[in-house]
Amino acid sequence: MKYLIIYILIYHLALQQSVSDQLDSYMQAQTDYRLFSGVVLVAKDNQIILKKAYGMANDSLSIANTVHTKFRLASLTKSFTALLLFKLQKRGLLSINDPLSGYIPDYPRGNEITLNQILHHTSGIPDLLQYQGFWQSLDHYVSAEEALRLFKDKPLDFEPGSRWQYSNSGYIVLGYIIEKLTGKSYFAALKHYVLDPLEMADTGFESDSLIEEIGASGYQEQDGQRQRMAYVQMSINHAAGALYSTVDDMYKWDRAFYPGAFLSAAEIDTLLTPGLNAYGWGWGILPMHNRFQTKQVFMNGRFSGFAANISRYPQRNACVIVLSNLMTINPQLIADNLAAILFGQDVIAPMERKAVALDATQLKIFEGNYQFPEMNGLQIQVFFENGFLYRRISGQPDMKLVPRSANSFFYEDRDVDLSFSKTDGAYEMILNLNGQRFSGKRS
Repeated sequence: MKYLIIYILIYHLALQQSVSDQLDSYMQAQTDYRLFSGVVLVAKDNQIILKKAYGMANDSLSIANTVHTKFRLASLTKSFTALLLFKLQKRGLLSINDPLSGYIPDYPRGNEITLNQILHHTSGIPDLLQYQGFWQSLDHYVSAEEALRLFKDKPLDFEPGSRWQYSNSGYIVLGYIIEKLTGKSYFAALKHYVLDPLEMADTGFESDSLIEEIGASGYQEQDGQRQRMAYVQMSINHAAGALYSTVDDMYKWDRAFYPGAFLSAAEIDTLLTPGLNAYGWGWGILPMHNRFQTKQVFMNGRFSGFAANISRYPQRNACVIVLSNLMTINPQLIADNLAAILFGQDVIAPMERKAVALDATQLKIFEGNYQFPEMNGLQIQVFFENGFLYRRISGQPDMKLVPRSANSFFYEDRDVDLSFSKTDGAYEMILNLNGQRFSGKRS
């Protein structure tokens, strides 16, 4: 019996190492093909399976990313703001069912908007990122009150509560209310009620030099080149997107959403119950993820050279965290593929995104309509225009197809690959999407 237990333990450790190697190989390929730089953490059953840094934090200074490097969270900040709001409600400082006018009396139509609608992106408050004043305010410190002036008097995009529309402005409103109620800055309140109890010492509010405060510079891939993005002041994003963190702290964030001293099971259920458009308290929520057949709780962030994702699978006690200083990656796709490996599913290996030149004759042979029965009858139209192939899907913008070889292509700005083959005289499109392979014949 003793030897059987030892054998099982050795087998379990070997299996875990094998999964760790697969995860690392996938991320190394992403890095080798210039599709990733940053840090990932993958955990299951209270054990970290992979925690590793890839690529450079700063190219010009030859500083490599480490597992301790801090990255912008961007919109992942919203999950922190939502939980802080929940904690303040628990202490009787507010009710999310209250009208906005109870906290900002002069807010236009504030008596028609509730904090709950703001929290769940159903308030109709327009997103300040659409206004030029936002982009002109990225070179200096901006308070929440100053940010409010950019959108406060703008017309609502729709009647409060009538539909869902993502609004960074709404979370800036919530941050401003938090400051009024607590008498503290947003970050001081967050630190007191959330970060300190969770011992998240490496999570902060970005308000100064990126290199000194964060440790990584932000980049993008453009025209096949890695380009450093200009520094921006993040304060205007406030409670909607100004936090930074590390993978270790974000793993603590994952663990906070299991029953314990910080949150009860009932409280977690409240926070992670999806509302309109499957959105909870600062989280996207899929009650049943089609690919993994389990609940997924997730959030993505992207801003000025950085991209981030946290994907949680509470029914499997699993978590994937992706923090990157390369904005042009798809953090959700990477996280989903890492989860697929963790759950024993096959994934499509990353491929080099290097374009080749094809003439019009070579491209036009692929024109036509392709039907995908496995994707609910999706139809993709491929057409030639101005020297390139494009794909068209109803209700979506046209996407340029960049040739990798005579019959394989990738999307210009997304991590999606496709190829064409000819069987019995009929062309077929093979679409590699989110780690899965779909086939559609030309009609």
